Amino acid sequence: MKIQTCMSILILCLFSECVTASIFKTQKGEILIDSLNAVAISLMSNPDEMLKVSKKAYENAKKISYKKGEAQALKSQGIAFYFLGNMEDALQMQFQSLGLQEELGDSLEIAKALYNIATVYNAQSQYERTTEYGLKAIKIFESIENFNGEGRVYNLLGIAAHRQGDLSKALEYLKLYKDKVTLANDSTEIANSLSNIGATYSEMKDYKSASEYLTKAMILYEKIGENRNIASVYENLGHIERKNKNLLKAKSLYEKGLKISNENQNLQRIASLNYHLGWIEFEHNQSKKALEHLNRGNEAGKSIGDKYIQSQILEKIAEIQHHNGNSSEAYNLLLEAQVLNDSIFQIEKMKISEELKTQYETEKKEKEIAYLNQEYEIQNLHLKQKNSYILLISAVLLGSVLVFFLLLKQRRLKAETRLQKALKVKQEEATLGILQAEERERGRIAAELHDGVGQMINAALFNLNQLQADLEKGNSPAPHNLENTLHLLENTYDEMRNISHQMMPNGLLKAGLAYSIRDFLDKMDKSYLKISLNVVGIHDRLDPQTEISLFRCVQESVNNVIKHAKADRLSIQIVKDDEGISLSIEDNGKGFDKTKIKEKEGIGFQNIQARVNLLKGSFEVDSIPDKGTLLLIYIPSVKN
Repeated sequence: MKIQTCMSILILCLFSECVTASIFKTQKGEILIDSLNAVAISLMSNPDEMLKVSKKAYENAKKISYKKGEAQALKSQGIAFYFLGNMEDALQMQFQSLGLQEELGDSLEIAKALYNIATVYNAQSQYERTTEYGLKAIKIFESIENFNGEGRVYNLLGIAAHRQGDLSKALEYLKLYKDKVTLANDSTEIANSLSNIGATYSEMKDYKSASEYLTKAMILYEKIGENRNIASVYENLGHIERKNKNLLKAKSLYEKGLKISNENQNLQRIASLNYHLGWIEFEHNQSKKALEHLNRGNEAGKSIGDKYIQSQILEKIAEIQHHNGNSSEAYNLLLEAQVLNDSIFQIEKMKISEELKTQYETEKKEKEIAYLNQEYEIQNLHLKQKNSYILLISAVLLGSVLVFFLLLKQRRLKAETRLQKALKVKQEEATLGILQAEERERGRIAAELHDGVGQMINAALFNLNQLQADLEKGNSPAPHNLENTLHLLENTYDEMRNISHQMMPNGLLKAGLAYSIRDFLDKMDKSYLKISLNVVGIHDRLDPQTEISLFRCVQESVNNVIKHAKADRLSIQIVKDDEGISLSIEDNGKGFDKTKIKEKEGIGFQNIQARVNLLKGSFEVDSIPDKGTLLLIYIPSVKN
């Protein structure tokens, strides 16, 4: 089959080089381009060849202005770049294809292009964009009753929900995926749906259901000869065996999946399988082999820009380095993993805002210039048509207008200067509040490092010195001294990791605001303070800056209640609707007189106010002595 395919490509390419320009302008030229595009699609298992053929199709389509052929060739190039791990070029090709399909008005191809764009964004962990373009695609697929297309989009949304930790939502999407592709009678997609449902059940620890679905998927893949996706089934079956403590069987399944993934150059699967094999090798005390797998997986993750798998791999490498006694290297790797986790949620809104601002200012200046040029031409025409007397009057009037314009402009500049100064003062106040909060946080972390980590390190050093003294005297070191020293170092590592997670809560990065607040409150001592939390309307991830700021506001408020309020009940409510997010925090403590509060006692409120101001929200405090305190925060939605 491979020899026949290569011969077909060779014949088509030779033919494409030999035909004349006049033939390209005929229907035969379009047939040739359609044939090249068909060959390109058939080469998905060989993305390098797929890219070459689709580029040839695009060049020929461009010569005869065959837009349908151009659009299909660009789509194939985008798919090839995706399989090769080049996500930026993949995205560019799919957007170009979408533009041509919109010109042609082909609803089906428009929907497919939107789906392809959503797929690339999902590989880049940009889940908001995945959902945005996925919903656009599914709307069109529904309108044309394309069940297969609907199913594929539901699958993509399920994968995105799964990676964000919302397993129940992922299962809901994936079952819709299965229902739709079953209606379309698409065997490959049915097998994919069974595989993904099985993987989700595995994550939910329902291993019986997981095995049933994965086995059905494997049987169907083998029946239709679909090798590329069998690797994912091996991986998910390996997960089940690993969770059931059958590590040798899990390793065998992972290795089978990795072999298939290497043959198909599936970098995403290569990264994931190497991560799991590294985990198993470490469990077998094979640190060297574990690091080899993890480093290969990290390189694959870098190639496709998958920061999620990279962060997982780096955390595992850090654990191994710590186990091997390289605590400094382990700490640096954890910091690098934390940076990757942070960057997953980085958004380019600032950059987009600046670009839009520049575009707006440019257009505004161009309009002003055009207007002034028009006025100038009118004035010249009037001057030529009038006599010297009217010319003199016009000159006087023009002088008056210019003086008035200059005065008006001067007043406007002064007003703008005052406004800029006021804005700068506000920004400096907000920034100062954030900096002061950061300094206090640094001081707290320094104290924890000194009082916790520092004391444990001193104790470990003391034990090590004792061990060294025993060795120098020729005495055998006492076993309990060695055990105590190792225990101290392990506690030191755990303490540093806890401090790192406090700086940026792991739950906030992976699961979102509601989960992180619950996790924070669950760690409170509820023996003397009863805490209730009610969250309404937050189903998806929020803007990262909003999540972080609201989490810190809740932290600051709860800490204030614990330290100062002497309350036994605390109620927190978060409500999100189309207009924005409302946060209320109410306690039944001793309250205070707002007019008599000292400045240093209000630092916590200043920090909250600074964070709310950065989000263009509002913050109010209502407190009565012996009646408790109510904090109200409102963050408006960002309007596009």
